[in-house]
Amino acid sequence: MANAEKYQSASEAEVAKFVKQYVVAFNAEDVAKVVDCHHFPHSSLNQDTPLTIVNDRDEMQMEQFYQLIKNNFGWKENQITKLSVLHSSDDKASVYLGMNRVDTDGAPFTKVVGILGLSKVSGKWGFSQVSWHFPPAE
Repeated sequence: MANAEKYQSASEAEVAKFVKQYVVAFNAEDVAKVVDCHHFPHSSLNQDTPLTIVNDRDEMQMEQFYQLIKNNFGWKENQITKLSVLHSSDDKASVYLGMNRVDTDGAPFTKVVGILGLSKVSGKWGFSQVSWHFPPAE
């Protein structure tokens, strides 16, 4: 990310760190860590799919998702372009996450735009609501 990171509170910094760790786990294809970043149940509202309630870990189907983006697009990693903590408190947060999804040649093939709702349950941050959209890369 190009801009210097400035946070208004300790909770904003904590939330931003959590989201960055999620992206690192996603890029490492660490399914267990990616799934651990979510609370269950959580809601998912994604481009071209109806609102879904994800009740448990098995419903996330991360292995299949990785195969889809690798086989169809040559996915290598997601690169954060913008991370903004829109609101945070001691136990709730809203985040805007912008990324480029890049292929094995390092070329972006789509953007990823996430509006993420987080909550802290039993001392652990996790996604309680996710909304992902995939505009074309520029």
